[in-house]
Amino acid sequence: MNLQCPLRPVANSSLSGAGQGDGATKPESGQLGFTGASFEGMMFGDSNSIDGGFNLAYFGHEMSHQWWGNLVGISGREGSYVFHEGLAQYGSLQVVRELAGSALAKTYRLTGYPGYSDWMCMAGALAYSVTGYDRPLSSGSEAYSELDHTFANCKGFLAWETVARTMGRQAFSSALKEIGRSHRFLDITWDDTWKTLQSKSTVDLAPLRKQWFEKTGIPTVWTGWEQTASLVKVSLHQNKLGFRLKMPLVVRFKDGTSISKDVAFSELTAAIQLSVSKAVLSVDLDPDHETLHSTPELDAQMIDLKEFARVDFIFGLMSEHPDSEATLKSGLAHLPRPDKFGTEFLLRFTLGGIYRGAGKNVEAKAELERALSCPVRKAEFVPIAYLRLARAYEALGDLPAVERCLNAMASAEATLKFPSGALARAKQLFPDHPFVSSKL
Repeated sequence: MNLQCPLRPVANSSLSGAGQGDGATKPESGQLGFTGASFEGMMFGDSNSIDGGFNLAYFGHEMSHQWWGNLVGISGREGSYVFHEGLAQYGSLQVVRELAGSALAKTYRLTGYPGYSDWMCMAGALAYSVTGYDRPLSSGSEAYSELDHTFANCKGFLAWETVARTMGRQAFSSALKEIGRSHRFLDITWDDTWKTLQSKSTVDLAPLRKQWFEKTGIPTVWTGWEQTASLVKVSLHQNKLGFRLKMPLVVRFKDGTSISKDVAFSELTAAIQLSVSKAVLSVDLDPDHETLHSTPELDAQMIDLKEFARVDFIFGLMSEHPDSEATLKSGLAHLPRPDKFGTEFLLRFTLGGIYRGAGKNVEAKAELERALSCPVRKAEFVPIAYLRLARAYEALGDLPAVERCLNAMASAEATLKFPSGALARAKQLFPDHPFVSSKL
Protein backbone atom coordinates (compact mmCIF):
# COMPACT_ATOMS: atom_id res chain seq x y z
CA MET A 1 0.00 0.00 0.00
CA ASN A 2 1.59 3.25 -1.17
CA LEU A 3 -0.10 6.25 0.41
CA GLN A 4 1.06 9.85 0.13
CA CYS A 5 -0.83 12.45 2.09
CA PRO A 6 -2.09 15.16 -0.29
CA LEU A 7 -1.53 17.84 2.35
CA ARG A 8 1.16 18.63 4.89
CA PRO A 9 1.87 15.99 7.56
CA VAL A 10 -1.02 15.50 9.93
CA ALA A 11 -0.79 16.85 13.45
CA ASN A 12 -3.27 15.98 16.15
CA SER A 13 -4.58 17.69 19.22
CA SER A 14 -6.59 16.37 22.14
CA LEU A 15 -9.78 18.03 23.34
CA SER A 16 -11.84 17.42 26.44
CA GLY A 17 -14.86 19.10 27.94
CA ALA A 18 -16.07 19.55 31.48
CA GLY A 19 -17.97 16.85 33.27
CA GLN A 20 -17.84 13.92 35.64
CA GLY A 21 -16.95 10.51 34.27
CA ASP A 22 -18.27 7.05 34.94
CA GLY A 23 -17.68 3.67 33.40
CA ALA A 24 -14.97 3.02 30.82
CA THR A 25 -15.70 6.17 28.83
CA LYS A 26 -15.32 9.83 29.71
CA PRO A 27 -18.69 11.54 29.17
CA GLU A 28 -16.93 14.88 28.84
CA SER A 29 -15.54 13.68 25.50
CA GLY A 30 -19.04 12.90 24.28
CA GLN A 31 -20.13 16.42 25.15
CA LEU A 32 -17.89 17.70 22.37
CA GLY A 33 -20.26 16.25 19.78
CA PHE A 34 -17.52 14.30 17.98
CA THR A 35 -14.75 11.79 18.67
CA GLY A 36 -12.55 13.09 15.87
CA ALA A 37 -12.53 15.94 13.37
CA SER A 38 -10.15 16.26 10.44
CA PHE A 39 -9.07 19.49 8.79
CA GLU A 40 -6.43 20.33 6.19
CA GLY A 41 -3.19 18.89 7.54
CA MET A 42 -4.45 18.32 11.07
CA MET A 43 -7.05 16.58 13.19
CA PHE A 44 -8.68 16.96 16.57
CA GLY A 45 -9.37 13.92 18.72
CA ASP A 46 -11.36 13.67 21.94
CA SER A 47 -9.53 12.69 25.11
CA ASN A 48 -10.78 9.08 25.04
CA SER A 49 -9.43 8.54 21.52
CA ILE A 50 -6.04 10.09 22.24
CA ASP A 51 -5.53 8.68 25.74
CA GLY A 52 -6.61 5.22 24.61
CA GLY A 53 -3.50 4.78 22.47
CA PHE A 54 -3.11 4.40 18.72
CA ASN A 55 -6.24 2.79 17.28
CA LEU A 56 -5.64 1.79 13.68
CA ALA A 57 -9.26 2.11 12.55
CA TYR A 58 -9.87 5.46 14.27
CA PHE A 59 -6.74 7.17 12.99
CA GLY A 60 -7.13 5.48 9.61
CA HIS A 61 -10.57 7.07 9.30
CA GLU A 62 -9.49 10.54 10.35
CA MET A 63 -6.38 10.50 8.15
CA SER A 64 -8.49 9.34 5.19
CA HIS A 65 -10.40 12.60 5.52
CA GLN A 66 -7.29 14.33 4.20
CA TRP A 67 -8.51 13.03 0.84
CA TRP A 68 -12.27 12.74 1.32
CA GLY A 69 -13.65 15.93 2.77
CA ASN A 70 -10.47 18.03 2.70
CA LEU A 71 -8.75 17.48 -0.65
CA VAL A 72 -12.05 16.81 -2.45
CA GLY A 73 -15.54 17.78 -1.31
CA ILE A 74 -18.98 16.99 -2.66
CA SER A 75 -21.27 19.53 -4.31
CA GLY A 76 -24.82 19.46 -2.98
CA ARG A 77 -26.45 17.21 -0.41
CA GLU A 78 -26.89 14.10 -2.57
CA GLY A 79 -24.20 11.60 -1.67
CA SER A 80 -22.47 13.99 0.72
CA TYR A 81 -22.34 11.73 3.77
CA VAL A 82 -21.43 8.52 1.97
CA PHE A 83 -18.78 10.38 -0.05
CA HIS A 84 -17.07 12.09 2.88
CA GLU A 85 -17.69 9.58 5.68
CA GLY A 86 -18.19 6.36 3.73
CA LEU A 87 -14.96 6.77 1.74
CA ALA A 88 -13.02 7.78 4.87
CA GLN A 89 -14.27 4.63 6.56
CA TYR A 90 -13.42 2.60 3.44
CA GLY A 91 -9.88 4.01 3.69
CA SER A 92 -9.77 3.00 7.33
CA LEU A 93 -10.74 -0.56 6.38
CA GLN A 94 -7.94 -0.73 3.79
CA VAL A 95 -5.42 0.38 6.42
CA VAL A 96 -6.61 -2.36 8.77
CA ARG A 97 -6.46 -4.99 6.03
CA GLU A 98 -2.93 -4.01 4.99
CA LEU A 99 -1.42 -3.51 8.44
CA ALA A 100 -3.43 -5.83 10.70
CA GLY A 101 -4.48 -8.58 8.29
CA SER A 102 -7.60 -9.98 6.67
CA ALA A 103 -8.94 -11.64 9.84
CA LEU A 104 -9.14 -8.34 11.72
CA ALA A 105 -10.55 -6.65 8.62
CA LYS A 106 -13.37 -9.21 8.68
CA THR A 107 -13.99 -8.44 12.36
CA TYR A 108 -14.09 -4.74 11.48
CA ARG A 109 -16.70 -5.33 8.79
CA LEU A 110 -18.93 -7.54 10.93
CA THR A 111 -18.72 -6.42 14.56
CA GLY A 112 -16.41 -3.41 14.53
CA TYR A 113 -12.71 -2.81 15.07
CA PRO A 114 -11.69 -3.44 18.71
CA GLY A 115 -11.64 -0.28 20.78
CA TYR A 116 -13.13 1.83 17.97
CA SER A 117 -16.89 1.21 17.77
CA ASP A 118 -19.20 -1.76 18.10
CA TRP A 119 -21.62 -0.13 15.67
CA MET A 120 -19.45 1.18 12.80
CA CYS A 121 -19.92 -2.08 10.93
CA MET A 122 -22.57 -4.50 9.67
CA ALA A 123 -24.09 -4.61 13.17
CA GLY A 124 -24.76 -0.87 12.98
CA ALA A 125 -26.24 -1.09 9.48
CA LEU A 126 -28.61 -3.83 10.64
CA ALA A 127 -29.48 -1.83 13.76
CA TYR A 128 -30.74 1.01 11.56
CA SER A 129 -32.92 -1.45 9.69
CA VAL A 130 -34.40 -3.35 12.64
CA THR A 131 -35.20 -0.15 14.57
CA GLY A 132 -36.91 1.52 11.60
CA TYR A 133 -34.29 4.14 10.73
CA ASP A 134 -33.01 2.70 7.45
CA ARG A 135 -32.51 5.22 4.64
CA PRO A 136 -30.83 5.42 1.19
CA LEU A 137 -27.09 6.03 1.50
CA SER A 138 -27.15 8.81 -1.08
CA SER A 139 -29.80 10.83 0.75
CA GLY A 140 -28.79 13.93 2.64
CA SER A 141 -30.88 16.39 4.63
CA GLU A 142 -30.36 20.14 4.34
CA ALA A 143 -29.48 20.40 8.02
CA TYR A 144 -26.71 18.30 9.54
CA SER A 145 -27.96 14.86 10.58
CA GLU A 146 -26.02 12.66 12.98
CA LEU A 147 -28.19 9.74 11.85
CA ASP A 148 -27.15 10.27 8.21
CA HIS A 149 -23.51 10.85 9.18
CA THR A 150 -23.23 7.67 11.22
CA PHE A 151 -25.19 5.55 8.73
CA ALA A 152 -22.52 6.35 6.12
CA ASN A 153 -19.91 5.03 8.55
CA CYS A 154 -21.89 1.83 9.18
CA LYS A 155 -23.27 0.78 5.81
CA GLY A 156 -21.44 3.20 3.53
CA PHE A 157 -17.96 1.72 3.77
CA LEU A 158 -19.38 -1.77 3.21
CA ALA A 159 -21.14 -0.52 0.07
CA TRP A 160 -17.90 1.02 -1.23
CA GLU A 161 -16.05 -2.19 -0.40
CA THR A 162 -18.61 -4.10 -2.47
CA VAL A 163 -18.23 -1.67 -5.40
CA ALA A 164 -14.43 -1.98 -5.22
CA ARG A 165 -14.57 -5.76 -5.25
CA THR A 166 -17.07 -5.82 -8.13
CA MET A 167 -15.20 -3.44 -10.46
CA GLY A 168 -11.76 -4.59 -9.24
CA ARG A 169 -9.66 -2.95 -6.54
CA GLN A 170 -7.10 -1.54 -8.96
CA ALA A 171 -9.82 0.00 -11.12
CA PHE A 172 -11.56 1.45 -8.05
CA SER A 173 -8.27 2.86 -6.76
CA SER A 174 -7.55 4.36 -10.18
CA ALA A 175 -10.94 6.09 -10.17
CA LEU A 176 -10.40 7.54 -6.70
CA LYS A 177 -6.96 8.83 -7.72
CA GLU A 178 -8.50 10.44 -10.80
CA ILE A 179 -11.08 12.18 -8.62
CA GLY A 180 -8.28 13.44 -6.39
CA ARG A 181 -6.28 14.75 -9.35
CA SER A 182 -9.13 16.34 -11.27
CA HIS A 183 -10.88 17.92 -8.26
CA ARG A 184 -7.98 18.84 -6.02
CA PHE A 185 -9.33 21.41 -3.52
CA LEU A 186 -12.61 21.45 -5.46
CA ASP A 187 -16.06 19.93 -5.12
CA ILE A 188 -17.38 17.12 -7.30
CA THR A 189 -21.01 16.26 -7.89
CA TRP A 190 -22.44 12.87 -6.97
CA ASP A 191 -23.21 12.17 -10.64
CA ASP A 192 -19.66 13.03 -11.71
CA THR A 193 -18.30 10.75 -9.00
CA TRP A 194 -20.11 7.85 -10.63
CA LYS A 195 -19.08 8.94 -14.13
CA THR A 196 -15.45 8.76 -13.04
CA LEU A 197 -15.95 5.37 -11.45
CA GLN A 198 -17.66 4.08 -14.59
CA SER A 199 -14.82 5.38 -16.79
CA LYS A 200 -12.43 3.02 -15.00
CA SER A 201 -14.76 0.01 -14.88
CA THR A 202 -15.60 -2.71 -17.41
CA VAL A 203 -18.67 -3.55 -15.30
CA ASP A 204 -21.92 -1.60 -15.56
CA LEU A 205 -22.09 0.25 -12.23
CA ALA A 206 -25.64 1.58 -12.60
CA PRO A 207 -27.24 -1.42 -10.81
CA LEU A 208 -24.74 -1.10 -7.94
CA ARG A 209 -25.44 2.60 -7.55
CA LYS A 210 -29.17 1.96 -7.49
CA GLN A 211 -29.25 -1.01 -5.12
CA TRP A 212 -26.59 0.02 -2.61
CA PHE A 213 -26.89 3.81 -2.60
CA GLU A 214 -30.41 4.74 -3.73
CA LYS A 215 -32.47 1.94 -2.17
CA THR A 216 -32.92 0.86 1.42
CA GLY A 217 -32.34 -2.62 2.72
CA ILE A 218 -29.63 -5.26 2.90
CA PRO A 219 -30.35 -8.66 1.33
CA THR A 220 -30.09 -11.75 3.50
CA VAL A 221 -28.45 -14.69 1.72
CA TRP A 222 -28.06 -18.40 2.42
CA THR A 223 -27.41 -21.68 0.63
CA GLY A 224 -28.72 -25.21 0.45
CA TRP A 225 -26.64 -28.05 -0.96
CA GLU A 226 -26.56 -31.77 -1.58
CA GLN A 227 -23.64 -33.95 -2.67
CA THR A 228 -24.06 -37.06 -4.76
CA ALA A 229 -20.70 -38.70 -5.53
CA SER A 230 -18.67 -36.05 -7.41
CA LEU A 231 -21.62 -33.70 -8.02
CA VAL A 232 -22.75 -30.97 -5.62
CA LYS A 233 -26.11 -29.32 -6.26
CA VAL A 234 -26.22 -25.86 -4.67
CA SER A 235 -29.23 -23.56 -4.24
CA LEU A 236 -28.54 -19.86 -3.72
CA HIS A 237 -31.11 -17.78 -1.85
CA GLN A 238 -31.78 -14.12 -1.07
CA ASN A 239 -34.81 -12.61 0.64
CA LYS A 240 -35.18 -9.42 -1.45
CA LEU A 241 -35.94 -8.81 -5.10
CA GLY A 242 -34.04 -6.17 -7.02
CA PHE A 243 -30.52 -6.97 -5.85
CA ARG A 244 -27.95 -8.19 -8.35
CA LEU A 245 -25.48 -10.06 -6.20
CA LYS A 246 -21.98 -11.23 -7.01
CA MET A 247 -20.04 -12.87 -4.22
CA PRO A 248 -17.66 -15.72 -3.50
CA LEU A 249 -19.10 -19.20 -2.97
CA VAL A 250 -16.80 -21.10 -0.61
CA VAL A 251 -16.81 -24.90 -0.54
CA ARG A 252 -15.02 -26.47 2.42
CA PHE A 253 -14.03 -30.13 2.31
CA LYS A 254 -13.78 -32.60 5.15
CA ASP A 255 -10.01 -32.88 4.67
CA GLY A 256 -9.59 -29.22 5.66
CA THR A 257 -9.12 -27.77 2.17
CA SER A 258 -11.45 -25.38 0.39
CA ILE A 259 -12.20 -23.79 -2.97
CA SER A 260 -13.83 -20.46 -3.83
CA LYS A 261 -15.51 -19.18 -6.97
CA ASP A 262 -17.56 -16.08 -7.65
CA VAL A 263 -21.25 -16.60 -8.35
CA ALA A 264 -23.84 -14.07 -9.50
CA PHE A 265 -27.60 -14.18 -9.11
CA SER A 266 -30.50 -11.73 -8.95
CA GLU A 267 -33.45 -14.07 -8.39
CA LEU A 268 -34.79 -15.07 -4.99
CA THR A 269 -33.49 -18.57 -5.71
CA ALA A 270 -30.89 -19.80 -8.19
CA ALA A 271 -29.30 -23.21 -8.73
CA ILE A 272 -25.79 -24.25 -9.77
CA GLN A 273 -23.86 -27.51 -9.89
CA LEU A 274 -20.24 -28.14 -8.97
CA SER A 275 -17.98 -31.05 -9.80
CA VAL A 276 -15.78 -32.05 -6.87
CA SER A 277 -13.46 -34.91 -5.99
CA LYS A 278 -13.74 -34.81 -2.20
CA ALA A 279 -16.33 -35.08 0.54
CA VAL A 280 -17.92 -31.66 1.17
CA LEU A 281 -18.25 -30.25 4.68
CA SER A 282 -20.00 -26.93 3.96
CA VAL A 283 -21.04 -24.58 1.17
CA ASP A 284 -21.42 -20.90 2.06
CA LEU A 285 -21.96 -17.58 0.31
CA ASP A 286 -19.22 -15.12 1.19
CA PRO A 287 -18.50 -16.34 4.75
CA ASP A 288 -15.88 -13.59 5.20
CA HIS A 289 -18.42 -10.86 4.32
CA GLU A 290 -16.32 -9.27 1.60
CA THR A 291 -19.58 -8.05 0.03
CA LEU A 292 -22.58 -6.31 1.57
CA HIS A 293 -25.15 -8.82 2.78
CA SER A 294 -26.70 -10.26 5.92
CA THR A 295 -27.37 -13.83 6.98
CA PRO A 296 -30.29 -15.47 8.81
CA GLU A 297 -28.06 -15.76 11.89
CA LEU A 298 -27.17 -12.05 11.88
CA ASP A 299 -30.82 -11.12 11.38
CA ALA A 300 -31.90 -13.28 14.31
CA GLN A 301 -29.26 -11.73 16.55
CA MET A 302 -30.24 -8.15 15.72
CA ILE A 303 -33.94 -8.89 16.27
CA ASP A 304 -33.10 -10.16 19.76
CA LEU A 305 -30.90 -7.13 20.47
CA LYS A 306 -33.26 -4.55 18.99
CA GLU A 307 -34.03 -2.66 22.21
CA PHE A 308 -30.38 -2.66 23.24
CA ALA A 309 -29.48 -1.25 19.82
CA ARG A 310 -32.08 1.49 20.20
CA VAL A 311 -30.69 2.73 23.52
CA ASP A 312 -26.98 2.01 23.12
CA PHE A 313 -26.72 3.27 19.54
CA ILE A 314 -29.68 4.91 17.80
CA PHE A 315 -30.94 7.10 20.67
CA GLY A 316 -27.45 8.56 21.07
CA LEU A 317 -27.67 9.94 17.54
CA MET A 318 -30.95 11.77 18.17
CA SER A 319 -31.52 15.13 19.86
CA GLU A 320 -34.91 13.87 21.07
CA HIS A 321 -35.79 10.24 21.61
CA PRO A 322 -38.09 7.97 23.68
CA ASP A 323 -37.24 7.27 27.31
CA SER A 324 -34.23 4.94 27.50
CA GLU A 325 -35.17 3.41 30.85
CA ALA A 326 -38.67 2.54 29.64
CA THR A 327 -37.27 1.06 26.41
CA LEU A 328 -34.84 -1.17 28.31
CA LYS A 329 -37.50 -2.31 30.75
CA SER A 330 -39.79 -3.16 27.85
CA GLY A 331 -37.02 -5.29 26.41
CA LEU A 332 -36.53 -7.05 29.74
CA ALA A 333 -40.25 -7.80 29.86
CA HIS A 334 -40.04 -9.54 26.49
CA LEU A 335 -36.76 -11.43 26.61
CA PRO A 336 -36.10 -14.04 23.92
CA ARG A 337 -36.05 -17.66 25.04
CA PRO A 338 -33.52 -19.10 24.74
CA ASP A 339 -31.36 -16.02 25.19
CA LYS A 340 -28.62 -17.06 22.75
CA PHE A 341 -27.05 -13.63 22.28
CA GLY A 342 -26.93 -12.33 25.85
CA THR A 343 -29.85 -9.93 25.46
CA GLU A 344 -30.65 -9.83 29.18
CA PHE A 345 -27.04 -9.11 30.10
CA LEU A 346 -26.82 -6.22 27.64
CA LEU A 347 -30.13 -4.68 28.71
CA ARG A 348 -29.31 -4.88 32.44
CA PHE A 349 -25.73 -3.72 31.84
CA THR A 350 -27.04 -0.65 30.03
CA LEU A 351 -29.81 0.03 32.54
CA GLY A 352 -27.30 -0.26 35.39
CA GLY A 353 -25.10 2.28 33.65
CA ILE A 354 -28.01 4.71 33.33
CA TYR A 355 -28.81 4.34 37.02
CA ARG A 356 -25.15 4.84 37.95
CA GLY A 357 -24.98 8.03 35.90
CA ALA A 358 -28.14 9.30 37.62
CA GLY A 359 -26.75 8.58 41.08
CA LYS A 360 -29.31 5.79 41.69
CA ASN A 361 -26.71 3.47 43.16
CA VAL A 362 -29.06 0.99 44.85
CA GLU A 363 -30.85 0.42 41.54
CA ALA A 364 -27.53 0.33 39.66
CA LYS A 365 -26.16 -2.28 42.03
CA ALA A 366 -29.23 -4.49 41.60
CA GLU A 367 -29.18 -4.34 37.78
CA LEU A 368 -25.43 -4.83 37.42
CA GLU A 369 -25.39 -7.79 39.80
CA ARG A 370 -28.23 -9.41 37.86
CA ALA A 371 -26.40 -8.68 34.59
CA LEU A 372 -23.25 -10.36 35.83
CA SER A 373 -25.23 -13.42 36.90
CA CYS A 374 -26.60 -13.96 33.37
CA PRO A 375 -25.39 -17.18 31.72
CA VAL A 376 -24.61 -15.45 28.39
CA ARG A 377 -22.55 -12.28 28.61
CA LYS A 378 -20.64 -10.15 26.13
CA ALA A 379 -17.06 -10.71 27.24
CA GLU A 380 -15.79 -7.22 26.35
CA PHE A 381 -18.48 -5.63 28.55
CA VAL A 382 -17.87 -7.76 31.65
CA PRO A 383 -14.89 -5.72 32.96
CA ILE A 384 -16.88 -2.51 32.42
CA ALA A 385 -19.84 -3.98 34.30
CA TYR A 386 -17.61 -4.80 37.27
CA LEU A 387 -16.16 -1.28 37.18
CA ARG A 388 -19.64 0.27 37.19
CA LEU A 389 -20.59 -2.01 40.06
CA ALA A 390 -17.47 -0.94 41.96
CA ARG A 391 -18.51 2.68 41.59
CA ALA A 392 -21.99 1.92 42.88
CA TYR A 393 -20.55 0.12 45.92
CA GLU A 394 -18.15 3.02 46.49
CA ALA A 395 -21.07 5.46 46.58
CA LEU A 396 -22.88 3.13 49.01
CA GLY A 397 -19.81 3.02 51.27
CA ASP A 398 -19.07 -0.72 50.87
CA LEU A 399 -15.28 -0.64 50.34
CA PRO A 400 -14.70 -4.44 50.64
CA ALA A 401 -17.22 -4.90 47.81
CA VAL A 402 -15.34 -2.26 45.78
CA GLU A 403 -12.16 -4.30 46.11
CA ARG A 404 -13.94 -7.53 45.11
CA CYS A 405 -15.35 -5.84 42.01
CA LEU A 406 -12.00 -4.38 40.99
CA ASN A 407 -10.40 -7.78 41.44
CA ALA A 408 -13.09 -9.39 39.28
CA MET A 409 -12.69 -6.60 36.71
CA ALA A 410 -8.95 -7.24 36.42
CA SER A 411 -9.53 -10.98 36.04
CA ALA A 412 -12.15 -10.48 33.32
CA GLU A 413 -9.91 -7.99 31.53
CA ALA A 414 -7.04 -10.48 31.51
CA THR A 415 -9.08 -12.92 29.42
CA LEU A 416 -9.63 -10.45 26.57
CA LYS A 417 -7.56 -10.31 23.40
CA PHE A 418 -8.13 -6.55 23.13
CA PRO A 419 -8.50 -4.10 26.07
CA SER A 420 -12.01 -3.03 27.05
CA GLY A 421 -10.85 0.30 28.47
CA ALA A 422 -12.01 -0.61 31.98
CA LEU A 423 -8.52 -1.02 33.42
CA ALA A 424 -7.29 2.38 32.26
CA ARG A 425 -10.50 3.99 33.51
CA ALA A 426 -10.15 2.31 36.91
CA LYS A 427 -6.75 3.92 37.32
CA GLN A 428 -8.38 7.30 36.72
CA LEU A 429 -11.38 6.69 38.97
CA PHE A 430 -9.50 5.01 41.84
CA PRO A 431 -6.00 6.59 41.73
CA ASP A 432 -5.52 6.39 45.50
CA HIS A 433 -7.22 3.11 46.12
CA PRO A 434 -4.60 0.69 47.59
CA PHE A 435 -5.88 -2.22 45.49
CA VAL A 436 -5.64 -0.25 42.26
CA SER A 437 -2.24 1.24 42.97
CA SER A 438 -0.72 -2.08 44.02
CA LYS A 439 -2.33 -4.57 41.61
CA LEU A 440 -3.66 -2.77 38.55
